[in-house]
Amino acid sequence: MRIYLEGHSEEYLVHSLALLFLPVSSFRGGEDGKSAESILWKEGGRAFCRTRLEAGGKSAEAVQSVPLIDIKEDDFTALIGRSFYDAGMRLTGMRPPWGTLTGIRPAKRVARMLDAGMSPGEIEESLQREYYTLPGKTRLCESVARHENAALALAGERAVSVYLAIPFCPSRCSYCSFVSASIERNRKLMPQYTDLLIREFRDRVARIRELGLHVATVYIGGGTPTALAPAELAKLLEAVVSELDPAQLLEFSVEAGRPDTVTAEKLRLLKQAGVSRISINPQTLNDRILEEIGRKHTVRQFYDAFDLARSEGFDNINADLIAGLPTETEEEFRHSVDGVIALGAENVTVHTLAVKRAARLREEAPHLIEEQSGRIGDMVDYSEQALGQAGYEPYYLYRQKNMLGNFENVGYAKPGYDGLYNLYIMGELHSIFAVGAGATAKFVNPVTGRIERMYNPKYPYEYIERFDQILENGADFAALYEKYPF
Repeated sequence: MRIYLEGHSEEYLVHSLALLFLPVSSFRGGEDGKSAESILWKEGGRAFCRTRLEAGGKSAEAVQSVPLIDIKEDDFTALIGRSFYDAGMRLTGMRPPWGTLTGIRPAKRVARMLDAGMSPGEIEESLQREYYTLPGKTRLCESVARHENAALALAGERAVSVYLAIPFCPSRCSYCSFVSASIERNRKLMPQYTDLLIREFRDRVARIRELGLHVATVYIGGGTPTALAPAELAKLLEAVVSELDPAQLLEFSVEAGRPDTVTAEKLRLLKQAGVSRISINPQTLNDRILEEIGRKHTVRQFYDAFDLARSEGFDNINADLIAGLPTETEEEFRHSVDGVIALGAENVTVHTLAVKRAARLREEAPHLIEEQSGRIGDMVDYSEQALGQAGYEPYYLYRQKNMLGNFENVGYAKPGYDGLYNLYIMGELHSIFAVGAGATAKFVNPVTGRIERMYNPKYPYEYIERFDQILENGADFAALYEKYPF
């Protein structure tokens, strides 16, 4: 796709909006017959933006303008976005629900508007006018903002969370681009990886204590943590318990993830260690779809794992679903939503399918992605309505690139069962000390809101080879608290 900009440098915004209306694989040229032209100029006391789009032998053009009196930089950005959006609607007939908002965390914008004293009605009107956001998305953000404020108050000052990454899975799903290694090919790395992960964890906890901070939540994620052998899982849990008292944590969460990795022995280890929340994720309650996307378990195994977790005393269980899985119909998706509601899962997370460049599905069956784009809106709407009627509230959300229909991932919870770690990391409410391969530590200055990140090597073998450097990075991360005193 060819991109031409004049009078401004909002390349990221234009690229993001182009992906909404005209999915492309590259912005390096016009070989695919697609182009976007965005021109900003000032004339007669007003700023104008004209957008012209071409694709499939058709073209569309739109012009927007605003007065230059008291205009801010954000106003120019919004103007460019609205012009592009109008042209995109004229060319394709599509109306993406988030309008021109391209950020990962739209609830943060709404939270700032609430803090500034704006009413929900004023916020909705402003977002519709400036960014073409549909009303339902504004209300979704308002709900998330309320839950974030409650979680922030619950953690108190000088709180942080700890994330431990287990980058191993029984198999790789066709839509997945996360850093994870299959057990079959990487079993030999797992014992050494676990030992080094524990060393890094102990180092980070020691630094947390030295800084006078306290740990609010611990999250062991992946990958699939329960892909670890019982002995490896027990060793990891013992290390966590020896450093942090689970009774003093607001939440200790573990992704049990794949139902085929859940056993009574592993659940007992989790329970004995004081784990208070687990995820058992079917993604769909349709065996045909599970097989197509490369999940090595059945729907029956999910139900059995869920029942087993209940019998072991777990009373806070999350179940993930994905809207828009290849070839899944709206009726089949509704069946999945109704099924996890009937089970009584305390949390239900509804993801919109996002297919990144590294995902096998993008290479093998791109036409399936296109086919689902038209169905995704009804799927997302049904999940929101059904879960709302069942007493669940949306408590966190985030967005990703390459999401079908420009929708979002939403966590729903019964009252009193918010996934607190999810709120802290997705809302960027406090710092995250993250350990393990592919982990991203995040420093959030509670005074300025400034965010800095530190990345561990992506793959388990890199993590093992570069471990000495990783330990040194812990000192650099801790030093951020001295660099930005509060």
